[in-house]
Amino acid sequence: MNEARGNKAIGLMGLARRAGMLVVGEENCGVATRSGRVRVLLLAQDASDNAVRRAEGFAADRIPIVRLPYSKDELAMALGKASCSMAAATDIGFAFEIVSALGNEEELGEIAAELLQRRDRAIRRKSAKTSGTTRKTGIKGRKKQ
Repeated sequence: MNEARGNKAIGLMGLARRAGMLVVGEENCGVATRSGRVRVLLLAQDASDNAVRRAEGFAADRIPIVRLPYSKDELAMALGKASCSMAAATDIGFAFEIVSALGNEEELGEIAAELLQRRDRAIRRKSAKTSGTTRKTGIKGRKKQ
């Protein structure tokens, strides 16, 4: 992995955490996953077998799981925690950018493509919502008086 790309990924994770779009810790990731807010689960490279099993249980084939090239200590230092083996991105844009910044095309290409599709759908929904048109007809609705 290219060092600059790795630094970009961990920098984006720190930015997402400060923006409130990255959940840190196993318990918090479980709560966020059950509420349907998680877009991608991120695991430290040296996460325990128990943490991996919990992440797989949280994801249940609905949410992609990405193994990070960082140890628990490196992840904790970047995110301002004492210890951290799991994090979860709750914003689709940050999730896509973090996965893309990791740069491992062979393993993460499919996940990045899926996140890109989800991000584009979210952008289209948001733009249709703000334009006032309905999704089926594309016709603006009447304003209630």
